[in-house]
Amino acid sequence: RDGDETATLSLGAKLVRFKSNEVVAARVFDASAAVSGGGITAVVAAFQEASNALVPAVVEWTLATGEASAEQSLPAGG
Repeated sequence: RDGDETATLSLGAKLVRFKSNEVVAARVFDASAAVSGGGITAVVAAFQEASNALVPAVVEWTLATGEASAEQSLPAGG
């Protein structure tokens, strides 16, 4: 062990239009956090920290991308 342990999470997300099953957008999200200390408790805490960074990024992307996609699919003038 070199003291530089990290917890890394990667999540692949797809935003799919329900009725047509069309993939509107796709993205891979990554987050990592340093493991501070030893033992499983420190590892769990690092994964929690990485998750706390990852989830809001996915939510923000989903909302922004979904809204942009919905605006593009509206008929002209409407």
